[in-house]
Amino acid sequence: MDSWLRPHVLHPSVSPHVDRISSLPDELLCGILSRLSTKDAAVTTVLSKKMCRLLPWLTTLDFHDSPISHCLNSPYQLHRFQTFKLFVDSVLKASLSPHLTRFRLRFGGDLLTRYNDGCNSIKHCEQDCFPYMDPCHLNAWISFPLTRTWIKEIDLCIHIRNYCQLPPQLFTCQALEVLKLDVSLDLSPVSNLPTFLLPNLKVFHLCATDFNLGDFVSRIASSCPLLEELDVCGWWVVADYITISSPSLRSLHIFINNDDFCASKLVLIDTPNLQYFTYAAYLASSYSITPMNALVDAAIDIANAIQDPESSFPVMLSLVRTTHNVQRLSFECLSMETLGLGNLKDQLPVFHNLRHLDLACGCDPKWNKVLLQLLHRAPILETLVFPEGLVIGPTAHSEEREVADLERQYFSTTQEIPSCCGTSLKRIEIETYWGTERELGLVRFLLRSASVLEELVISECRVNQLSLERQLTQLPRASWACSIRVR
Repeated sequence: MDSWLRPHVLHPSVSPHVDRISSLPDELLCGILSRLSTKDAAVTTVLSKKMCRLLPWLTTLDFHDSPISHCLNSPYQLHRFQTFKLFVDSVLKASLSPHLTRFRLRFGGDLLTRYNDGCNSIKHCEQDCFPYMDPCHLNAWISFPLTRTWIKEIDLCIHIRNYCQLPPQLFTCQALEVLKLDVSLDLSPVSNLPTFLLPNLKVFHLCATDFNLGDFVSRIASSCPLLEELDVCGWWVVADYITISSPSLRSLHIFINNDDFCASKLVLIDTPNLQYFTYAAYLASSYSITPMNALVDAAIDIANAIQDPESSFPVMLSLVRTTHNVQRLSFECLSMETLGLGNLKDQLPVFHNLRHLDLACGCDPKWNKVLLQLLHRAPILETLVFPEGLVIGPTAHSEEREVADLERQYFSTTQEIPSCCGTSLKRIEIETYWGTERELGLVRFLLRSASVLEELVISECRVNQLSLERQLTQLPRASWACSIRVR
């Protein structure tokens, strides 16, 4: 028997003549099996003859080719993919349930994992890095759930090395509530649809490459009156104008990258009830965003290098101002660098509800230009996190020394202490500490200013831990109740 369906051995203490499972109601057994992956459900049916009979009536089908890896960087058990295909075919052929509600099919790996692992073939896969699937065969798999009128959720993660189109019928399935697509398939048939018929869709995720964004996102948002979560990610052909308008939307995550380093001319977002917002893309020429008064969590990650400081700063500022009601805010490296291009004083909004602030420094921002201004505008801030540390590394260049001197002079002079330092700032987290002058100067300022600070945590120490702890504990502190922990 192939290991794909090898059953587990029963414990010796279990009598082979006692079958208590068969006495359970069919609905309960079918519900139990439907909560497992389909592979695990098939294996579990050896426990009871009754379970074998119920396998075709599962209300959830969940196929995953794990642990197979097709990537050339780490190929693993490629010979088992044929067995996986035979297994999917046999289950779909035997399926009898008219009440199939969830269909999940994943093989070939997902886009972001490959990108984060350094795969060089994200957009144009090398030979054999992805599996091969006959287009008709794959189309039959994808179209299978569309034959069931009760289908509520379809989740496809499909990456193959040959050309194949995504069936546009997915976007005319009126019962769908959740649609998640992470695919290397051709999406042009979908974009050419005159209209989308998804009146009950609440969650839509799309991760793809080489796709013309055009008015696709706009059409999804406007044609789905119940849409609550929209997540678009990938390497896109960026449109000049992007419009997202939806009063029902609660969560919006945008990750747009492209090889041309170009940005949209205008991004218009009208989502008055939005609670969760992520924007990771090239800085557009301008933004028109309605107030997001219900915003809870926001992250801004500008991907393009700064070409024109005079125009980039006001545009970045207009984007930041739309998040003024947020409770948790994150700025990635180039966002920080862009904010440091101009004079922030009195131009930032007051973040009346902000309690948690993440500041990434992958581009080595100038803290004397950004940090204090942000703290001044966050009167109830409780947690300040530097997820990449305070500097990008232990550099000894002349520019580094000049920046260190400027920051030392800035933070050592008499500065108005931000109100959050005296009333609410209780925790500071620094992911990596290299032991530079800039780091020591900034930590000295924070410890001297935060009078209610309870904890300073350094997660990864690149210098001698005992020496660093000794050095930090000797620094003047406004809060003697503050503990300093170096992990």
